[in-house]
Amino acid sequence: MGAMRKEEAYRQIEAIDREITLLGHIGAILEWDQELYAPAKASDERGRQMGYIKSRMHELATSPLMGEILEAVGASEANPGGDASDPFLRALIRLRGQEYRKAHVVPSSLVAAISEETTKGYTVWLEARSKKDWKLFAPAFQRILDLQKERASCCRKPGQGLYDVLLDDYEEGASEAWIDALFAPLLEPVRDIIAHAPAIDDSFLRKTYPVEAQQALQREVMEAMGFDFSRGLVGTSAHPFTSTLGEEDVRITTRYTDPSVMDSFYSTVHESGHALYEPRRAGRREPPSPVAPATRCTRASLAFGRTSSDVAVPSCLRCGLRFKSGLPRNSRASASTSSTGRSTRCSRAVSAPTAMRSAMCCTSCCGTKSRSSW
Repeated sequence: MGAMRKEEAYRQIEAIDREITLLGHIGAILEWDQELYAPAKASDERGRQMGYIKSRMHELATSPLMGEILEAVGASEANPGGDASDPFLRALIRLRGQEYRKAHVVPSSLVAAISEETTKGYTVWLEARSKKDWKLFAPAFQRILDLQKERASCCRKPGQGLYDVLLDDYEEGASEAWIDALFAPLLEPVRDIIAHAPAIDDSFLRKTYPVEAQQALQREVMEAMGFDFSRGLVGTSAHPFTSTLGEEDVRITTRYTDPSVMDSFYSTVHESGHALYEPRRAGRREPPSPVAPATRCTRASLAFGRTSSDVAVPSCLRCGLRFKSGLPRNSRASASTSSTGRSTRCSRAVSAPTAMRSAMCCTSCCGTKSRSSW
């Protein structure tokens, strides 16, 4: 059998990606039920269910077929988007290539074990939290920690710490040293602010307010932020979170157990911020996919501090691909040159403050990899 043709490789990587994304959405439905509704004794089988889904996703993402596809499209660490000219395909190839290179050395059995222990451990954590007894959760936590260390040991590169491997799952390319350098300059100024902050009477925040009144306020704020209740909803859980259950189904949770009414308010605003980036349409592509064209926010944009209806959700100014959350990792405060020698400043006009009109380009189209000067 000859080498795979590029056209076939492009077709197959999109098909595999759709299956992985669908499985992820199914898993999110199970997790939503687990965290909000499932009885405590359901956790063992739910863990096995989640373990099966996660291991299947892992097998699809790291299979020999995926390796063959990436080779056929010319993808590598030096050329993450491969030979594709289409921005969507370049971004998709980059994402799938990163996961393949990092995770293909991890056994599927380990992926399943982590998912199972995490699911079962959540039920134990709920009990320990309600009883304020850490010792109840300590054994489950140790098992999860040991499994995560094992996974990180499989993935890490020479000289890379275990924490850096795990951090990369949530903030691509970040490291412990980078995080320390980012926050170190803030330590003393923040301490000084706290030390000299005037005493404020905030006792009114700790009064008892009806949950219904809190929910009404939160809904008003969420609508002002642009949250679409025809594509999402709000639940109540022990710990707030955001979950994507489908292309048009993004849900958040909050809680009403803290003595301060601001706990539920802030958690709702925080999770709504995540949710605003999650609903996505795949344009001309068959959904679902983790990659999407740029979209525009129809209401106020908190990210840009603007109230214009024409404020754009952060996206790459060259290829139009929308960034999943926050500022693009490769944004710069001034014009610069990418690793390919091309200017990363884009001439397209955007509805954003001047400081953000400079380069906001993703690796799928311009190859810039620097994380400095956010």
